[in-house]
Amino acid sequence: MIKLLSHSVIALSLILGFAPAVKPITISEADNFYTQTTTIDEEKLATAHKLLGEGLKLFNQRTKESLLQAIDKLEQALPLYQALNQSEAEAITLSLLGRVYDSLGDKQQALDKYNQALTIYRSVGYLSGEANTLNNIGNIYNSLGKQQKALDYLKQALPLRRAVGDRNGEAITLNNIGTVYVLLENNQQALDYYNRALPIFEIVGDRRSKVDILQNIAYINYASENYTTALQNINEAIEIIEEIRSNLVSKDLKASFFSTVQDNYKLKTEILMKLHQQKPNQGYDVLAFETSEQGKARSLLELLTEANIDIRQGVTPELVTEEEQLQNKLDAIEKRRISLCTNDCSQRLLNQLETERRELLEQYKQVKAKIRANSPEYAELTQPEPIKLKQLQRLLDEDTVLWQYSLWRDHSYVWVITKDSFTTHEIASNPEIEPIAREYHKLLQYDSIDKKLNSVATKLSQLITPPIAETKQLS
Repeated sequence: MIKLLSHSVIALSLILGFAPAVKPITISEADNFYTQTTTIDEEKLATAHKLLGEGLKLFNQRTKESLLQAIDKLEQALPLYQALNQSEAEAITLSLLGRVYDSLGDKQQALDKYNQALTIYRSVGYLSGEANTLNNIGNIYNSLGKQQKALDYLKQALPLRRAVGDRNGEAITLNNIGTVYVLLENNQQALDYYNRALPIFEIVGDRRSKVDILQNIAYINYASENYTTALQNINEAIEIIEEIRSNLVSKDLKASFFSTVQDNYKLKTEILMKLHQQKPNQGYDVLAFETSEQGKARSLLELLTEANIDIRQGVTPELVTEEEQLQNKLDAIEKRRISLCTNDCSQRLLNQLETERRELLEQYKQVKAKIRANSPEYAELTQPEPIKLKQLQRLLDEDTVLWQYSLWRDHSYVWVITKDSFTTHEIASNPEIEPIAREYHKLLQYDSIDKKLNSVATKLSQLITPPIAETKQLS
């Protein structure tokens, strides 16, 4: 549940020599440079740049096949940089290799590449590269269960982040130190580092990382049974999520983003259920159910769009066009921000993007308000509110009982809903249910029904239905 933040290697940002600042070079620029070169060394350097760019592109695809291909490209670039004494470029290549091996789960190879890069960064005095690498080494030691060693590297990275003015990187390292303290069961120290990171992410406009920090803080307060405070933390995180989600136009980008933040809704559901246990008559169980519904990945609008249903009838075309244009601009800004924070995070560019985003968002809110005022029906579809319990109950007839599940790591719940009743039951945790459910699904692929299938079905049924079967609503 606790989120650890990685800082990628410097983006494809290479120049000749060892200047402390680096100028990004794209694959197309490397190709163009290659055609203009006249000497063997220049040709080798252009080839190395091109291989590094291709390796970065493959790494960003994050599939096993693309990661293996990235290794091949980067290993080809490495000896070229070494032969040309391009130490900084060599270190960047080694750092990217470390990220690739880390993504593949080969922690030892990742450490080897990072340590090689670290030695070079220190020899050329490239503090930003040194800080990034120390941070990433610390993350690996943390994942290997070597928390004290992780702290050593992360705390070396922190002053270097400050020395080069990398505020976003500073906040990332503060978060990662906090996460190590969580694993050391020192929640007070963890909260201290998280709370130091939070305002920095606010200043630099990194809302996505702010969500992760708020989730981390909420989880610590939840684990410490400070449920009211935890609820405030997670509500703030979800407010940011919903704002980002509503401003994304691309279905792929929206799905990709939402898949990374759904744990926030599960944590809020769990917090609300804990509050329900403490104060059973305050309606926290209803809020937990509604939060679970809010955490669903697809909205009514997305379903209607996929069904090719025209939902714009009766809406002023100018308003729809203006809304779409602003959505596209906001979507583009979010993609640029993600790209910046994944690669070389420029504070100046982040601040510029945040200013643009806020201006566009204000315009977007004004347009949405006009749409809601002029066409309430269209607004209900394009700006949907999460379904409430009473709304759902009005859709049920007298003979219908709805079971709604929420599965989580520590606890799982099922809500039993009829036209005029609502009850909540705790069931087995997700780690208990999931392997049995997977086995049952696998057995269903066969045509015949045998004793094993019946046995697994019974076991699964016992995990998810006994509390429900005892309720009066189903008798």
